[in-house]
Amino acid sequence: MHLDDAIALLQTELNRLDRATAEELGVGSAEDLQMLRLLAANGTMRVGQIAAVRSAGKATVSARVDRLEKKGLVSRHRDPVDRRAVTVALTTLGSTKARASRTTRRARLRPIADAAHTEAVSDITAALRDPRE
Repeated sequence: MHLDDAIALLQTELNRLDRATAEELGVGSAEDLQMLRLLAANGTMRVGQIAAVRSAGKATVSARVDRLEKKGLVSRHRDPVDRRAVTVALTTLGSTKARASRTTRRARLRPIADAAHTEAVSDITAALRDPRE
């Protein structure tokens, strides 16, 4: 298996897990959940920063922030340094959901060490070591 194929399979599985976790936590979509984890890891961020990290347009990020704000998961504030910019921060509920997401993700990824997933991990490791790739 080529490295790109192995990574694509892993990414597909991670996205599936995020969709299921987002539904269970009542967050919305996998992308919403990923934004909560991004904010949990980085703290308050500008909309433009989030867009750059997520490889998304500012309008897309703003719409996502709107949805998360309506659910009480994030809050917006004017940047104290540049009043034109908007920053986004997790609320207490958003922090709780991000923490629960990380815990759930870890628990669901543990089986990757099991025999059923060992082949995929071996394929990725082998592809990374293969100088012909």
